[in-house]
Amino acid sequence: MPYARVLGFRKNSSALLGKIKKCGSIPLLTKLPDASAVLENAPQAMDLLNKTTFASNLYESILAQKNSASYVHEYRQQIIIV
Repeated sequence: MPYARVLGFRKNSSALLGKIKKCGSIPLLTKLPDASAVLENAPQAMDLLNKTTFASNLYESILAQKNSASYVHEYRQQIIIV
């Protein structure tokens, strides 16, 4: 995998998450809008992220329409902190 994306974490694990982000062997994405800066030297990783984001947005838009719910673009999704 060319990167890891954080979807959520426990509040008491934030120090560990910071250490992984600093010392990990692959880029760790915590804010999707920052992905282009984090992956600037990895065009293949950015291409993969764009494809997975497109697929996720397509799925979410269909689901929102089916359930008469509001659609939230992938770049606006918040990390879940418990």
